[in-house]
Amino acid sequence: MNSREQAKALGLEEHITCSLCQDYLSDAVTLTGCLHFFCRSCLLQHLSSAGPDSRKCPKCKIELGNEHIYKRDLRLQELVYKLVPDLFWRQLRRVARRQHRSSRDSNNGSSTTTASFSERRIQQRRMLLQLSTQLCSPNENISLQIEYVPLTKVLAASGDDSLVSLSEKISATTENHKEEQQQNEDIGEEQIILIDQQQQIPSSSSSSSFPPQNICERTTTAIERQQKQYSFCRYFRCSAKVKIEQLKRLLESKLAMSDFYGVYFVDPQLKFVLEDDFSLEDVVQLFSWSRKSPLRLNFTLAQLPQKKMKIVKKF
Repeated sequence: MNSREQAKALGLEEHITCSLCQDYLSDAVTLTGCLHFFCRSCLLQHLSSAGPDSRKCPKCKIELGNEHIYKRDLRLQELVYKLVPDLFWRQLRRVARRQHRSSRDSNNGSSTTTASFSERRIQQRRMLLQLSTQLCSPNENISLQIEYVPLTKVLAASGDDSLVSLSEKISATTENHKEEQQQNEDIGEEQIILIDQQQQIPSSSSSSSFPPQNICERTTTAIERQQKQYSFCRYFRCSAKVKIEQLKRLLESKLAMSDFYGVYFVDPQLKFVLEDDFSLEDVVQLFSWSRKSPLRLNFTLAQLPQKKMKIVKKF
């Protein structure tokens, strides 16, 4: 399903289409009197015509004033770009070509473009570039970084408000798993500290030949070594149409997952669980992507609730 068919299916095509050119809105403007929207170039062409209705709204024929007839509608244009990403990329290339031609004419000594016109083009290009971090073409290939995050870290970062939704998404046993893992980590840290104290704190008779070392540094080194042992980070390049469910199956095959644990993807702020039907395009629109580095996705492992086994007796 392409962008136009998707907009028709959602019933939004008439709300993002200009009634003058019958195409998607480009540089959308809204009339201050009746709140009807058009392309800026289409509206200016209508206002400059010599017809009797040139000073009326093309849609409802209401009389327009002489000042502040319309204003730019950036929110509406952003909605159009998000519903039809292909239009955004075409517009971005068009603005880049115009800026290239204007810079070439200025280098050749031509002064046909005014300073205000060039400033407006620069502002428009800056707005488009800023919006590009929130948009993604369905056919775009995305560089992806998938990294493992411990469950205790996810639950600690989610806060009290999101903890309920996380526990519902993962399982009711995540809290027990968190407490068990936290107890194991506390016991491990106490054992490391006790070992360091026995090895590093000498008696008073041998203090001159064996100077004490820093216990905290050795403890931190041991914890970092343990974290590296359980770290997982992989890089992929895939289409923006790939869904979270497909990435889950990929990880389950690479990690040789058992039936007792499940893979759950979370957002970069570790507050929400990503749904299985989310595509990478949806993730970019929700959480942005600057394209300066690979798109980072975090996942965690949670223990699934044990299913009750039916015992069949053979007679």
